[in-house]
Amino acid sequence: MKLLSLTFLFLCCYIICPARVYAGPVISPSGPVDLCTGQSQTLSATGVPGAISYQWKNGGVAINGATSSTYNATTDGTYTVVVTDNTNTSTESAPVTVTMHALPTAGFTFSPANQCPSVPVQFTNTSVGTNLTYTWTFGDVGQGAVNTSTDKDPVHRYIGSSGNSTQSMLVTLNVKDQYG
Repeated sequence: MKLLSLTFLFLCCYIICPARVYAGPVISPSGPVDLCTGQSQTLSATGVPGAISYQWKNGGVAINGATSSTYNATTDGTYTVVVTDNTNTSTESAPVTVTMHALPTAGFTFSPANQCPSVPVQFTNTSVGTNLTYTWTFGDVGQGAVNTSTDKDPVHRYIGSSGNSTQSMLVTLNVKDQYG
């Protein structure tokens, strides 16, 4: 009788013991998913023990050749990955959206041109983009630390180098938005 009761306990335990359940693949970006045009982001698939194959998708369409556990996203889109495990079960991840933002374009005008030293020159920013920050360098060797500005539309008084000759100053404007 004891043997029968031990067998019965073993069967009950086997039937009611829970199987391991996995949530499925998870996409982990290696950094931000809001990028500037020309940048990329590595996406990694994790969370599936015994994974034997991967297929990355963008917008529900399989990406040709994208069959490893990582994918380097270089375009806008909603990315998912289908992972097949060693029991031949395929599971698709939740989506991750990668957004590419247009690069800002720097531009400016100035007035007046061809001035003598100490005459203020007004620079007018014509840059295209949103939430921009500005870094101006006026190319004025006589100004030292006053040779830069972070104003949107700065005024600069050129000193130049000593002497009585025509001088050219290279003005640069770098613009950045919240995405770099």
